Amino acid sequence: MASWWGEGDDFFFIDGEAEPSLRGTGTEDYFCDGWGFRKQAGIYYGAPLVEGYEVGSLTSVYRWHIVDPVHFRKSLRLEIEHKGVTFNPDGSFRSGFEERPDDLSSVAFWYQTEPHKPFPPMPVGYDRLYYDFATVIEGESLIAGATATEGVIEKQDLGGASGGAHLWWRPSKEGEELTVPIEVKEPGRYDLVLILTKSWDYGRVQVFLNDRPLGPPRDLYSPTVVHEEFLMPLGALEAGKYSLRFRNVGKAADSKGYFFGLDGLLLIKPR
Repeated sequence: MASWWGEGDDFFFIDGEAEPSLRGTGTEDYFCDGWGFRKQAGIYYGAPLVEGYEVGSLTSVYRWHIVDPVHFRKSLRLEIEHKGVTFNPDGSFRSGFEERPDDLSSVAFWYQTEPHKPFPPMPVGYDRLYYDFATVIEGESLIAGATATEGVIEKQDLGGASGGAHLWWRPSKEGEELTVPIEVKEPGRYDLVLILTKSWDYGRVQVFLNDRPLGPPRDLYSPTVVHEEFLMPLGALEAGKYSLRFRNVGKAADSKGYFFGLDGLLLIKPR
């Protein structure tokens, strides 16, 4: 569920300390912001990417300890808690400061003169991916079973798209719907990853699984053609056939149309 994730405190354990001698007061505080993150780029800290707090949104932040180095003689360990807002299974608020299952990664730059002991090997990049694009279902492969209340559905060759093409739906007005059949092979918990096209004449869509809305409406306007991934938790599903519905609910003021492009989708089991 969309919510704030950055309440984790930072801890610096210096020279094997059992208790950290340096303690922070929140993730955004450590990265020199407050009450959330704002996009910025400073000399010693910044946040070059802040997509928001929706499911699947990305944030990238940095801090360089140049003017405020943390001195140590033997070892230094830095930890940041994974805490923020949490909810009960029924969607009601549970806590503002509790462990969360967010996906976090970090990079540390270490400068040292030779010689030094070999560093442990990093896992190959492919093994660190949250989902496997080898299992993507191409949007254009779903055209035969797709239906719409209005507008042409066809394959459009498109540079930069997965497989070089996408499913292109061209409704002329707000309120129209596209329905695409999908199948769940075995029961379990799933996340849906939608790879959608964004362009200068695209609309805003609400996504449904059968009759259940999946998050807020997605604005697909962009002044240039790009593709964006949207992660949508589905929860527990039985094996069987489902309808993935896209309802046009308007468009951005600068958009010239209500078009829609489905580049591909993945059904993945959360890790």
